[in-house]
Amino acid sequence: MRTCRLADLIGMPIVAADDRPIGRVVDLLLLDRDRDYQVLALEYGQSGWRRRLNITRLFLPHGVSGNPDRIAWSDVERVESGRIVLKT
Repeated sequence: MRTCRLADLIGMPIVAADDRPIGRVVDLLLLDRDRDYQVLALEYGQSGWRRRLNITRLFLPHGVSGNPDRIAWSDVERVESGRIVLKT
């Protein structure tokens, strides 16, 4: 099992399996099991920044969801060369 610091993932580019850019990691969704953390998802894009800065409501018309763009960690193929490569 390979480990890395969560801070290393923040700002890392996300690319599709075909090398198409998706975005950059803004935040992480974690599961905490008695300080045994597991990454559940990566948040990215403008909606991820709005959520992280807690300014979602300022930019959304009434009735529009403020949920950030997320990629499940299970969709990550590998982390290599300073980027996150997705399975599909």
